[in-house]
Amino acid sequence: MLIMTTLGFEYTSNLVDLLFAPHGSEPLHRSLVPQQPQNKTLQERLKELENFCVSHGLNQDSLTILNEAGFKSVSLLSLLLSSNISRLFPTISSQQKRFLEICISRLDPRPPYQMTVGLRRLLSSPLRNFLTTFHEEPNKKKENRNPNPNPEQNTELSDELRSALKLVESSRKILECPVCYLACPPPRIWQCNNGHLTCAPCHSHTRVCPLCRTQFSTVRPLAAERLASQLPTPCKNQQHGCTTSLPWAERLEHEAVCDHAVGHCPVLSCTAMVPVNSIVEHLTSTHKWSEDFIHHKLDKENTSFSSSISTTTYLHSLQDQQNWWWGPQCISFDNELFFLLISRRVEHLGERGYFNFWVWVAGNKAGASKYRYSITVGGPSSLKGEEMKYSSEPVPLEVGLEAVRDEQTSLLLSDGAIRRMIRNGERLYYNISIEQVQEEKD
Repeated sequence: MLIMTTLGFEYTSNLVDLLFAPHGSEPLHRSLVPQQPQNKTLQERLKELENFCVSHGLNQDSLTILNEAGFKSVSLLSLLLSSNISRLFPTISSQQKRFLEICISRLDPRPPYQMTVGLRRLLSSPLRNFLTTFHEEPNKKKENRNPNPNPEQNTELSDELRSALKLVESSRKILECPVCYLACPPPRIWQCNNGHLTCAPCHSHTRVCPLCRTQFSTVRPLAAERLASQLPTPCKNQQHGCTTSLPWAERLEHEAVCDHAVGHCPVLSCTAMVPVNSIVEHLTSTHKWSEDFIHHKLDKENTSFSSSISTTTYLHSLQDQQNWWWGPQCISFDNELFFLLISRRVEHLGERGYFNFWVWVAGNKAGASKYRYSITVGGPSSLKGEEMKYSSEPVPLEVGLEAVRDEQTSLLLSDGAIRRMIRNGERLYYNISIEQVQEEKD
């Protein structure tokens, strides 16, 4: 009677059916009880995937591309992130990409997402190693400071440290996301109408609460978000040797200046991740650049240069229309290296293309904030005297090509705009200037 009063007659009736006959209430059984995977043959899994995708508008060509990429079942398709569709399947049309996004959004990625994300995080940054390092370092420092410690005082400090670590671990358990089994990070944490927490990355994969299957609330759990902001978390460069763990706001400040930062190679055809402090060694050893590879040497008196590129092949023919890039041009200024990149991208053959102009800096976010670059495309030398100007701080190498395009941290021009700015139907002229930003005095 108490259960019926608390939950309501309809829900309790289904629950009683479930208790006495596990399959008596099929919808409730499916939502509460984990389903055992059935041993299906490869052909059955392919047929299930085909029926599901075709019902959402995908054609046979798109299915063939999915199968060739290794997505041979609905469970594997649920692991595909919508943000990776354009990168993994550049030949699929825009309409088919939208249908594929709808397919993925209709799947429940909870069980495979839990396994893959949880296992990846466990292998990359085990909590046991973090606690061991966090526990050993203070003890080593104390031993060095006081070679003959008082046993009673040492025991007291050890108990305090153990209590502090226990409090941190308890807080992590309170904030644990039921999908990835990690503490929900700030600044945004989601909760359902019953108060269950879900982290923001997993919320984007889940339409309802993974525990009680109710809708998510628009009310923010401020207490949980404030608690999460105080928990020490490892630096994002932990896999590359950084051992720092700080609360959220302090960690962001540290990551902006971290010496273990890793960035993308400025040669867009290279997929290697390189320490930003070792980019010169990578270019000379891997790409066989000569030691004198700097194209433009600027200083405080000479802060700009002008140049041009030929657009004949990429605006007047169909060759290599999908992805084209020019550069990088290496620039030295104030003992720092900068890389000018120009990229053209066409989403689908026959559609209009877009040019991106941006400058990378061989450094982290803190180093990029010290400078500002300006780019002028076109100008008096163009056909109609039209020009476009863009000014921003350089993009750190930690930000990759896809992020530059998606977040538009660059000058973005369409094919039509470029055609109006070219001279003699061929060359596009531009000017680049770099300056050092003056620090504000308190």
